[in-house]
Amino acid sequence: AGLLMGATSSGYLLGVEMSNSGGAWDNAKKWVEAGELVVDGELAEKGGDCHKAAVCGDTVGDPFKDTSGPALNILIKLMTRFSFVLAPLFEPDWTLWYIGVFLLVGASVLIAVIYMVFLKEVDEDEWEEEWAEKENQALVEQEQRSVEESNAPDLESTHQVEGAVGEPKFSMTDGNMVPMISP
Repeated sequence: AGLLMGATSSGYLLGVEMSNSGGAWDNAKKWVEAGELVVDGELAEKGGDCHKAAVCGDTVGDPFKDTSGPALNILIKLMTRFSFVLAPLFEPDWTLWYIGVFLLVGASVLIAVIYMVFLKEVDEDEWEEEWAEKENQALVEQEQRSVEESNAPDLESTHQVEGAVGEPKFSMTDGNMVPMISP
């Protein structure tokens, strides 16, 4: 009885928490995408850091509100139904204790068989090879980005102003006009 009461009360609270927090994360992403979020006086845009964080939160929020929260409601109903069905087997004087042990052993064997038959074991060598391949790919991408950044002109700090033929050329560097010396 104590287990049933504890599981029901904690399952209810966890289900409500998961459903509400999942909905909040989903609504936060929609709010950012609608362009209504203002951070430090600036509008947070889609694709920015706030949007990326909201998408990450929504990745967790969708399963919370769509599957985990509602599934706890079903779990509570199943626990209650099984407890009412099996209650006559558990007498106060423990004369039929072996039925509980039989059910526990049977459930454990069933879970072990399902695990061994349906779930495939991941080979450690394959996992290490896959991990090394992903690391190499990330290093190549990082190297390509650094090469692209080094080849790209720095347009934010230097703006060139060209004059007519024979006139001097100037460069805007950090807000200061500096004459350019041509070779």
